[in-house]
Amino acid sequence: PPGLAILLSPFVRFGYHWAFFAFDAAGLFLFALAVRHLGSELPALTRTPVVAWTTFLAVVAHQAVIHPLLGGQNTGITLSLLGLAYVAHRRDRRVYLGLILGLLTFKPQYLLVLGPVMLLRGEFLAIGIAGAVSIGHYALGAVFCGWDWPLRMLHTLQTYRPIAEIARAKQ
Repeated sequence: PPGLAILLSPFVRFGYHWAFFAFDAAGLFLFALAVRHLGSELPALTRTPVVAWTTFLAVVAHQAVIHPLLGGQNTGITLSLLGLAYVAHRRDRRVYLGLILGLLTFKPQYLLVLGPVMLLRGEFLAIGIAGAVSIGHYALGAVFCGWDWPLRMLHTLQTYRPIAEIARAKQ
């Protein structure tokens, strides 16, 4: 996400290794924040501290969660935004829901599902705020990276397609 990339950009001068750790730390922090807020919304999972910690560890220990969470991917950020969107919706916090959905625009595949659901539920304020945040998100990236940053990012990701296809074929 452009906003997070800009916030973490000072770590670049320390080299790739430290920038990677800063990104992972940000993802873990956001993931922990979402888990904390989700716990209060899912009382069946938090009946006792033992049940809460067992559930948390079962989720975090799952390879499909922990590998990308610690592997430099944006899983922690994505899971936290999805979890916080759920919490904002349950608590009827439309402004927060809009902010969170707007930040989630860096993963447009989720908006293909959440957008129509929010429209059907009449969450027009949240959708408007999400639209404004997504425009701000793009503009922030444009100021720091140029107006065509999404296209250049997609072009850069295309270089990884053959590697992903080889890895998929080995499975």
